[in-house]
Amino acid sequence: GEAVTVTCNLDVTSLSSVDEVNMQFDVGFFLRQSWVDKRAKHSADGPLIFREENVNSIWKPDTFLSNEKAGPSTLHLFPNDMMKVYPNGTIAYSMRVLQTLSCPMELTAFPFDRQKCDMKLESYSYEAHDLLLIWDEETPIDISDDLYLPQYNLIKFDVRTLCSKNYRNGIYECLRATFWLERLYGFYLLQDYIPSVFIVILSWLSFWISPEAVPARISLGVTTVLTMATQLSGSKGSNPKVSYPKAIDIWLTACMTFVFATMVEYAFVSSSIQRTFKANRKEVTPFVQSQSL
Repeated sequence: GEAVTVTCNLDVTSLSSVDEVNMQFDVGFFLRQSWVDKRAKHSADGPLIFREENVNSIWKPDTFLSNEKAGPSTLHLFPNDMMKVYPNGTIAYSMRVLQTLSCPMELTAFPFDRQKCDMKLESYSYEAHDLLLIWDEETPIDISDDLYLPQYNLIKFDVRTLCSKNYRNGIYECLRATFWLERLYGFYLLQDYIPSVFIVILSWLSFWISPEAVPARISLGVTTVLTMATQLSGSKGSNPKVSYPKAIDIWLTACMTFVFATMVEYAFVSSSIQRTFKANRKEVTPFVQSQSL
């Protein structure tokens, strides 16, 4: 027969725990779906309301999030749901959902990056010729005014209708909501960038210390190298582990290079002073011997 058209609307209440290490994020929302079922027509004055356990007595779409990483396999298993059946057979189904979703990230510019995280809705068992998912035309997504992300700004969001998934057992319609997130890099400025600048400046102070002050220059050089190595190691441990260099990796590696270069510079200066000293001794010794004769 004709495919059932299910209109969807999302009311996003929370968007949190954006995890670049595991490439996932948590999202909480109310999913509202509506469709027409002629078998559900009735003669009551108003809508019939079904809650939780009574909802299963009426057919409903088996919508699920195809990019989920944790949570039930189908959304209708959540106990926080409600259904209204109107006299003309229109059914409005609402459920509260909290799930962890996958969000593949490109971290080349980390921590000055922007990420695109998707939410993909699909039917679990009904193919495209049986069930059609569409976004509500007026308000496909509502974002709560209380939504707060400690490390990101939600720049924008958009929706895509009629994205098809071709599986081995058939073609299924899907809906996609995309959230564009911009990272707030203030934490990384205070944690990594500013301290590394101070360490490099501190290492360069050795250029104003007399080359003859060996203990002072060696102590300062070794201290700054070890401090920079510790910071680089700490950053590697807490930041995402990917096979390509990130912006913060390049910065810290460059700082480590500058700090290490001060040690190399002093080695060359010390070696040059030693050679000059030995050459002067060779010139002075024959002169002293000739004067004694």
